Amino acid sequence: MARNTMSFIKGVGTGIAAGAVIATVSRSMMKNRKSLAKKTGKAMRAVGDFVESMQYMLK
Repeated sequence: MARNTMSFIKGVGTGIAAGAVIATVSRSMMKNRKSLAKKTGKAMRAVGDFVESMQYMLK
């Protein structure tokens, strides 16, 4: 059961990460590239932190 829950949380985190990246890319295509890279990096780190904290909570 714990493995199923962990797999589900990882899947949700991956989906959120992909959605955040796609949203950031599509929203920022008109802006300069440096800003896009910075925002995408921030989104990726935020999602990574979220997934790590969820894994820690489930242990």
